[in-house]
Amino acid sequence: MIREITIWIVAVPVLLTAAILLAGWRPWRRHATTDDTPEKGAWVAALAVALSYSAANWGITGGPTGSDPLNARLLYVAAGGLILGVLEGWSPLPTVARWALRVLAAFLAAWLILGPLAAPQKWSAGQTAFWIAVVAGATLVAWSSLDDLAQRESGSSLALALAILGTGGSLVIVFSDLASTGQLVGALVAALGVSVLILWKWPARGRLVSAIPTIALVLVGHFTIGLFYAEMPGLSFALLVVTAPVLLLTRLRAVTRLTALVALLLRLLAVGAPVGLAVTTAALKYFEPTPSAADSNTAGKSGDDKSPSATGDDDDYGYD
Repeated sequence: MIREITIWIVAVPVLLTAAILLAGWRPWRRHATTDDTPEKGAWVAALAVALSYSAANWGITGGPTGSDPLNARLLYVAAGGLILGVLEGWSPLPTVARWALRVLAAFLAAWLILGPLAAPQKWSAGQTAFWIAVVAGATLVAWSSLDDLAQRESGSSLALALAILGTGGSLVIVFSDLASTGQLVGALVAALGVSVLILWKWPARGRLVSAIPTIALVLVGHFTIGLFYAEMPGLSFALLVVTAPVLLLTRLRAVTRLTALVALLLRLLAVGAPVGLAVTTAALKYFEPTPSAADSNTAGKSGDDKSPSATGDDDDYGYD
């Protein structure tokens, strides 16, 4: 199992992402690269992130017909993110068309993930529609916030912030008793991790824009699985989603005027605070003793136990 995780969750995403980004961008051929250099090959990031995550997902789940069909549904979600990312990265779409496609993708992703719960014996039609709308709305909040950041940045610090968000989200899902889903988020983190190094070495504005659809759809998709199919606290889910708009605060003029180091520290704080609280909330729930365990530990030790066997009023000493 360790060998499988090392290969599919770490090695494959890292190597595949690095190969696609370097082959697509060929940044070493540029005469001058600065944070203000527009990136014409922005669609390459969509290809790198989506393919590396999909390869890891398929390797772990076995695909749609494999042993984990629920997590395999994220393959379709990643494919949708790839298509939208390439479209937006290749040629900017009109605002109305861009938002129409985003709303459609967000609702389709939510429907794919929550579909198994839509059976009449589980959820009513009203419940299904409500929760699909909630998840789609959360996806759009994260998506629009991250897209706004990626449009204006070279990508290095944003990729680092997203890697921290993914790492925290993975831990929250693991604490929610769903390690398999947490591992798949780790594959996305691995892809973002190698992106940090490449974008730090060769920064250029807008390089991560096309990868945002896949990142937002897949991250919120996995958080949704943790919330509805495992034991993720609702507060942890909300904190993970709200991290994206919180990051927008680091683009305020008062922050951007600060030195690079101070601005980076503030960004790490902006992502670390909600993510840390989300992980702590999930961990506290995970390690909280169950009522039955607490009752069994205190039974027979409390002087307030009024059961017949404890008071000696039962002639059979608690046995029939």
